[in-house]
Amino acid sequence: MTYTRELHRINELWGCIDADSAGDTDTRWSRTGHTLIMNGGPISCKSRRQYHVSLSTSEAEFITASQASQEIVYLLEILRDFGYIQTVLTFWRTTWHASL
Repeated sequence: MTYTRELHRINELWGCIDADSAGDTDTRWSRTGHTLIMNGGPISCKSRRQYHVSLSTSEAEFITASQASQEIVYLLEILRDFGYIQTVLTFWRTTWHASL
């Protein structure tokens, strides 16, 4: 991931999400992670083990997308309190198309 300031995304929140389904070979736990970016730099990063065993890669990605969405809603409220009102939809990039 490269952090650069894109002129068409000034004060726009966006992010990348990914999940590693059953990445731990001993416990079969999935790993989830996201990075939310604004003005070319990360403002929120999270990577941790999911709380339950996912039955498929799609399920692990859905869980990741849900958790990232919750973080986006939280950050949008904080940004609104500081006067940064989003005029475009927040989007994220993912590597698994089933989660779209």
